[in-house]
Amino acid sequence: DKLNEYFPQIMDVAFTRFMEEQLDKIEEQHLDWLGVLREFYGPFKQRLETAQEQMKHAKSEVVPSEYDCPDCGAKLVYRFGRNGRFLSCSVYPECKFACPCDKDGKMVETLRSDQKCPQCGKNMVHKNSRFGSFLGCEDYPDCKGTLRLDKEGNALPPKPPAEPTGIKCHKCKEGEFVIRSSKRGPFLGCGRFPKCRTIVSIKQLEHLRELQAAGQWPPATIEQADALLGREGGKTKTAAKTKTEPKARTRTRKTPAPRSR
Repeated sequence: DKLNEYFPQIMDVAFTRFMEEQLDKIEEQHLDWLGVLREFYGPFKQRLETAQEQMKHAKSEVVPSEYDCPDCGAKLVYRFGRNGRFLSCSVYPECKFACPCDKDGKMVETLRSDQKCPQCGKNMVHKNSRFGSFLGCEDYPDCKGTLRLDKEGNALPPKPPAEPTGIKCHKCKEGEFVIRSSKRGPFLGCGRFPKCRTIVSIKQLEHLRELQAAGQWPPATIEQADALLGREGGKTKTAAKTKTEPKARTRTRKTPAPRSR
C-alpha cells in the first residue's frame, strides 16, 4: 500500500511494459540511454525524497481496533511485526499483552495448553511463527520457554541440556566442548556457542580425553588439531578413491563375408 501511494508509476504494470520497450530500443535501435535514464530518474528522485520525508515505517504505525485488552482494559491497536500484523495493548510497554489476528483483522483467541513451561512452570499457549506452530510460555517476554510440536500437534519433550565434557576447545582456547543433540545425533560443540561455532565428531570424545590427559590437547594451532584428529584441510580423512584411467576401447572391424558368385 505504501509503495502504491508514494511510487504509483513504478508499481504500474503499464510502466514496466514501457520500460522494457525502451530497453529493447536501446539495444536494437541504439536509442539514447542517457535520455531514457534522465526521463526515469528525475521524477523517481523527487518521489524518493518525498517518501523519505513523509513515509512512516510500518512497524512504527498503530491503527486503533475495536477490542479491549483482557489484562488492563485499555484499547488494543494493530501493530506490524516481522510476522505481519498483530494486536497489542495501546499502553505498551506498561502492559505487554499481544495476540495474533487473522487477515481480516479479527482477534485470534489464545489457545491454552495443558503443558507446563519447562523453565518457570507456568501454563503454555499455542503460538505461530514463520517456522510453524509451537508452545510458548504465557509469561513471555519475562520467560522465553518454548516447546516444539510434532505434525499431530503434540508437544515434544524439551531438548536435554548440553552435557559438559571438560575438554578444552582448540579454536577459542576459552570454552569447553559439550555434548549436544541434533537431528543427525549427538556431537561435540563449543560451550561458547554462538561466539565460537567449533564442532567435532562425537566419535572423537574418548580420543580427545586421552590427548588432554597426556597434555597434548589443546594444541597450539588448528593445523596441529587437524593432524591429531586425523583431518585433512579441516575434514575427516577418508579412504582415497583411486581413479582408474578408462581403458581405451579398441574397435575391431568386422571383415565382410565373401560374396558367393
